[in-house]
Amino acid sequence: MRIGFSAGLMALLLWQAGVGRVLGRLAWLEPWAMVGALALFATSQAVGALRWRIVLESGGDAAPRVPYLMGLLFVGMFFNFFLPSTVGGDVVRAEVVQARLASRVDAYTGVLFDRFVAFMAVVAIGMLAVLGGRVVYGWDDADVLWLSAGLSVMSVVLLVALRSDAMAGLLRVLLRWLPDVLAVPLTQAFEALRRYAARGSMLARVLALAVVVQLVGTIGPIWVLALGLGLDVPAVFHFLAVPLVIVVTLLPVSFNGVGLREGLYVHLYAKVGVANDAAIALSLAWTLMMVLMAALGGVLLLWRGAEWRRPSAESDARQ
Repeated sequence: MRIGFSAGLMALLLWQAGVGRVLGRLAWLEPWAMVGALALFATSQAVGALRWRIVLESGGDAAPRVPYLMGLLFVGMFFNFFLPSTVGGDVVRAEVVQARLASRVDAYTGVLFDRFVAFMAVVAIGMLAVLGGRVVYGWDDADVLWLSAGLSVMSVVLLVALRSDAMAGLLRVLLRWLPDVLAVPLTQAFEALRRYAARGSMLARVLALAVVVQLVGTIGPIWVLALGLGLDVPAVFHFLAVPLVIVVTLLPVSFNGVGLREGLYVHLYAKVGVANDAAIALSLAWTLMMVLMAALGGVLLLWRGAEWRRPSAESDARQ
């Protein structure tokens, strides 16, 4: 259904904008822009690996080094991009990294908490973007505003629930009603997540790094790609529009955001005079960049996959 939704929406957008015009715009993309976007995105993954390492270390584990974790991020991206689900890559990197940690629970909760912090960063930037757009550009997109507000409330509620003793006690009671095969690992995972959330200084550091990842790895590449396409868009506009795209494409209704992302670019960038075909070309340039990065993850998986799964110090020394 998600693939069908993406395909149908993409076909409609290309029909309205004109396939020839979109491809013509995309052909204008300067090679240096793609190289610059790839470099920014790769840099953001290094920051993301550092963030993940801080999370794992806070759980009491001797966390693998940043290059090792960065490689796993690219491998996870490969699985996320080429599978219908966006969680397949998280399962893969948790399964691989667990050989270097004390337990599988630590591996999965570390990935889950890292994802949660990234979600909080995206929602925070998106909410600020909505408010900034209303002040700077006079936008009045009520649907986007309510979506951003709803996601912001949800992220705060989840964080409070993890840090609240009362909520923890309630959840422990509910978990007792489950069979042991489910109750035991879920209880272990919940307690691990609570330990992460209770570390305020760690949470502040990883949240700051998550914001950097979004600014450098998402907004930065879009700005560079827009320049490479010759689009006359104020730089500040990307800081307002791109987070909104990220927030909306979190909805699990499309295949990796395809179609939905292009429609949002058409809608938002029209506010600064960007034609439909140019907006779609910008979104497709981003998708092309992601395909290249995901393909790199596949190459790394073939090249180093067996070695990464070894728990020995010899393998870690070669990272």
